[in-house]
Amino acid sequence: MALARVLTRGSFLDVACDPDTPGTQRRALVEREVYRILPDAEDAEAWRAVARVWTMVTDLSDLIRTARLVGMIPEDAKYNVLRYSWLAQPAQGLGGRAEAHREGGAR
Repeated sequence: MALARVLTRGSFLDVACDPDTPGTQRRALVEREVYRILPDAEDAEAWRAVARVWTMVTDLSDLIRTARLVGMIPEDAKYNVLRYSWLAQPAQGLGGRAEAHREGGAR
């Protein structure tokens, strides 16, 4: 349940799925959040969860990048979580609010 909360948290999606955020920063965020929920123990294979979440994040990032290139709003039919992020909103998903968000603008 805790992992589902992270995957639907807007602040997580805004950074982890943003194609403009460096991949190393996005990967570190994914690892930090997953290991916070599933500590690396002998009987827990948290690395598998990291791999699954990273796959989801890269899929969504590619979807957002492609949507921006063609000037469309990203449609997340596979995971259905982008609705929680500003990245899939009409102006924001096309880059309109991304700059304001990075400059400290409110959500």
